[in-house]
Amino acid sequence: MLLLSVIGCLEAIKERKVTIDEAEVFLFLPRMCEMLKEEGYSEKLIHIIELGCELEDIDSLFPDGFGYIVDDIKKEALLLLDDYDDYDRIYWLEE
Repeated sequence: MLLLSVIGCLEAIKERKVTIDEAEVFLFLPRMCEMLKEEGYSEKLIHIIELGCELEDIDSLFPDGFGYIVDDIKKEALLLLDDYDDYDRIYWLEE
């Protein structure tokens, strides 16, 4: 679910449907990285969240390349999805 949130959030940022500040409150914040580390989440996932935490700096320093960088982070998240088992029989809302 977290990876799906990352992918959706990145797409919304790229399309300017949410601001980077809104995404930082929702998902891309250093405290989220710390919580994931404490809970033993994948280093790859934590790295993707950390990259998301840098989006404001990237946007201000490389505005012309911002969309490409967002796409690269999204690609990393999509590749990480391949590492997980299929969830066709798990209903996360019921757990």
